[in-house]
Amino acid sequence: MHLLTDGDLAAFACYCKAVSDLQHADKVLQEEGRVFVTTTGYMMPRPEVAMANVAMKQIKDFAVQFGFTPSARARIDLSDIDDGVDEDLD
Repeated sequence: MHLLTDGDLAAFACYCKAVSDLQHADKVLQEEGRVFVTTTGYMMPRPEVAMANVAMKQIKDFAVQFGFTPSARARIDLSDIDDGVDEDLD
């Protein structure tokens, strides 16, 4: 269907980077836990918790922009797009 254009590539690269950031943060959180103990003995959320939250928001925003969600796809008019299928196969 070729819905992405050259102009979309930078934004799509940002989407991919956000997915990578989320995967990295999740890996650290699985290995190290969601909190750490400071030198003064306080328990604090790991920085990766905030990083994961930011990445998830970015992913959601890009998913809507690119029509990756059901509600976003419902708003896209695909009636004029040539999908390469010939309807006159008789």
